Amino acid sequence: MKKKFLLLSAIAIAAAAHSQVGIGTANPNPSAVLDLSASNKAFILPRISLKSTTDIVTVPSPVKGMMVYQLINSGSGTAAVKADNIYKFNGTNWQQLVDNIGASKQVLSASAVPGQNLQLVNVAAVQLTNEKNDIFNAWDGTVFTIPTGEGGVYTVNFQSANLHAITGGSDNWFIIAKLQISTNGGTTWTDLTRDTRSGISLADRDNGNILFWSGSLQDGNKLRVAIYCSSTVPNTVDLASIVISKT
Repeated sequence: MKKKFLLLSAIAIAAAAHSQVGIGTANPNPSAVLDLSASNKAFILPRISLKSTTDIVTVPSPVKGMMVYQLINSGSGTAAVKADNIYKFNGTNWQQLVDNIGASKQVLSASAVPGQNLQLVNVAAVQLTNEKNDIFNAWDGTVFTIPTGEGGVYTVNFQSANLHAITGGSDNWFIIAKLQISTNGGTTWTDLTRDTRSGISLADRDNGNILFWSGSLQDGNKLRVAIYCSSTVPNTVDLASIVISKT
């Protein structure tokens, strides 16, 4: 306790005399209120266990500019905080500092439960209900919605493998996969990209589609993968997955 008091007293005296405090240096930068210098030591931020990005209790009455090192994963959806990340308070909530500018992060990974029948469908949203990762809680099994405050550049990867019945049907059928966007809450949909497999024979049991797209999306935009298939006999989804990343 005595040592802490002496250290605080020394800092207070130095601040009063020079308006700058130097720790590890006798000549603090004149533009800095605090100048830390060391060749083999590091600065440690306060290590905190925030409950969410809206937590104003763990750090009582936080003010804009405060920074902490988050110790645990907590919260859900857009209010989630992740362990081993630095957060700053922006005056309203805690915001994660980006440590790799330009690097992308996966925001969704989901796969299909085998069995969805695509026979003679004009448009059917692919059902990818087995979620692996959904950090925004923005996927409902068929549609991904950009959360408020998360507009930006996104990359979408989709692939599917289907099994087609080889008896009772006809040759020259097709299957088309489209990545579509809605900007009006799902009322209408517009194609972003598509993959067409046409002229498929009855004997072709294996078929599928691959989609890749990257571009800017706004808050509230919705994405889905829609399928068009002319097969007159069952053509069922065997394997399918979607991965969405944000830069």
